[in-house]
Amino acid sequence: MAQEGGTDDETVERILRGLLSSDKFAKELELAKGNRKALAATFRESVEAHQRITQGRNPVEMSPEKYLEELFATNDVVDGQEIWTSKNVVVADLVVGSLIKQVRDTGIAAREIADLVDINDIDGPAKQIVDTMLTALYQTKKSKICKI
Repeated sequence: MAQEGGTDDETVERILRGLLSSDKFAKELELAKGNRKALAATFRESVEAHQRITQGRNPVEMSPEKYLEELFATNDVVDGQEIWTSKNVVVADLVVGSLIKQVRDTGIAAREIADLVDINDIDGPAKQIVDTMLTALYQTKKSKICKI
């Protein structure tokens, strides 16, 4: 949907509400002066990029670099360091929100199958999701620090 006809305001808001904490969403809405259309316009491009990265793709099945490939494709260079663009930092924050939910869901599922498999195994699904999340967090932190 995001790649073809654009994402409508309600969809952008629904996705943001699902990925941001209640406090963070309220803060962003306050920054938009309560205007939901302005909020949607501000985050539309980031939500669409989030959807391209996460929809139909499983972070368990690929390396963090492959999963986050779109974010690594365009970088800024500050003091000789390659860092993510500001836009990509916002997208990465949304992706991390999705990954946190996946880790939670994996943990819930692990309780059901704990006697059969080791969810914390070196090649386990939780490990791969956490590695991807840590890669995104490292890159966003590095980008924020270098831009100060």
